[in-house]
Amino acid sequence: MTISEKVFKIYSECGILTRAEDGVHPITLKELKDAIGNIVLSESDIPPNSEKTINLGGLLPNNGPTYSASLLNRNKYPVLWYFYKYSDPFSPENLPLPGKRTTLVVIFKPSNVFVHGMCLWDADSNDRDTGLIPNNATTNKTISQSDFANRRVFNGIGNYHYDNTKSLNNFSWYNPLICPETSESIAKTKEEVSLFLNEVGPLKEFWVTHLKGEAGGFNSKWADYITNVYGSGVESEVLTTPTHSTNSIFGNLKFSIEDIETMAFVTDGLEHDTHTVEEYENIVRTFFSNEPGWIQQPTEEEVNNIPIIGITRVALPNVNIDSIHSSEVGQDWLRYLEKGDVYQRQLESNDFKTIREKGN
Repeated sequence: MTISEKVFKIYSECGILTRAEDGVHPITLKELKDAIGNIVLSESDIPPNSEKTINLGGLLPNNGPTYSASLLNRNKYPVLWYFYKYSDPFSPENLPLPGKRTTLVVIFKPSNVFVHGMCLWDADSNDRDTGLIPNNATTNKTISQSDFANRRVFNGIGNYHYDNTKSLNNFSWYNPLICPETSESIAKTKEEVSLFLNEVGPLKEFWVTHLKGEAGGFNSKWADYITNVYGSGVESEVLTTPTHSTNSIFGNLKFSIEDIETMAFVTDGLEHDTHTVEEYENIVRTFFSNEPGWIQQPTEEEVNNIPIIGITRVALPNVNIDSIHSSEVGQDWLRYLEKGDVYQRQLESNDFKTIREKGN
């Protein structure tokens, strides 16, 4: 069985958990000390392009774990998160769609990940922050409420200014966190993870189809609703932690390269990209050489040995995270769905292609 056949089997049985680099990592004591050392008394004391700050608001949102993963499972609307400045390995430009966009992701082994819950729409989980350092398995980004309500009562006190949320992704009435029904509300085994993803994952297809019916089709009314409600992203977000060293704190609770099934280049094209194997390999090396903060740094040999695959026909609507309130993620997704059943059916085996089995 090739690596692409193995991943398609996982996709067919329970769905695949993917993750790109998003800057989230466990906060170390040194980082905390550095952030405290950058505090000034007033915004007027902050020079241009400075790391100075009036509070720790720039540090806490990227505090992991948990780590967000996007789910690709057997439903009619395969879609992943895409923001070209961060996720496209081939272009820093906002490329036209469909067929020109690619995102590089890690695919986790379902046996090597704990699952703490799922939001059927992107939850903008960086804003689900209670201010705990380090995060732990039962609070912070695994809670179903955001910290916006807690912060608002402090608006105008001291030097704090409250900024409103830009979408309803964090509003639990619109996007609840659904947790595994286990004794700890965490899926810890491959069987528990598979059962949870199989039970909850299909709800996304039901939800999208229902909204289509309410709008009278995939049309501008549907697209406007998606953008206005789910402006920070439309993929299903799964909250995960590594299965090893669960008691590690202060920078140690990270995934290992052993937890990764394969690296995947996911495209919105109908055909696999025509880059050379060497080009793909160099991009994977660059991914790890940039030292993602949520993975224990692997050796060069480990990186050169990791499998690589390609996946086609996945919608990649752009989320303008630099200015979420002007995002047109619904309109972007609509352009895919208007192509008939091309982006309205489950992925098939020929959508998965082996680029490299384990290297030498």
